Amino acid sequence: MLISGRFIFVDMACVSCHWRYLDLPLWFEFYDISCQWIVNFKARLLQHRPFFDRISQGFVDKLPAIRAAVGAWHAVNHQESCRMVFDIRLLPGSGMSYGDNLEAMWAVHNRIGPMVSEMGIGTRAATIDEQFEDFNAKKELGIGAYLHRSNPNRTLMNT
Repeated sequence: MLISGRFIFVDMACVSCHWRYLDLPLWFEFYDISCQWIVNFKARLLQHRPFFDRISQGFVDKLPAIRAAVGAWHAVNHQESCRMVFDIRLLPGSGMSYGDNLEAMWAVHNRIGPMVSEMGIGTRAATIDEQFEDFNAKKELGIGAYLHRSNPNRTLMNT
């Protein structure tokens, strides 16, 4: 069953990824054009309810409050009136979130593109998984040193 619509693939990604977290009271959704996507999100879910119920029965009825935000990197290209409402840096509760993590990751992962394009499906998936695991491991291993560099006079653990 093919459903057409401007944001249908984003809606499907949201439902597919978030159905496990329906018990949370609030979701933050970061998307380059969240200011446009969120406007009729629930109406689109209701319009295509049978399709989305196949992914998660009753998803629409259990939907928590959603704060839509535009990441810091993309917000500068939005109108000022939009930035005042959707810029992640101005939203209460978003903390020090950046919101454009995928763009930063893809810059690192673009170098394997030519290599994986020549691989079979299984090898391609394994190589991409390994690349992401390596990227995440390097971030985890380096966070202690980063925190120490950012505030060398502070101890991380009191003994």
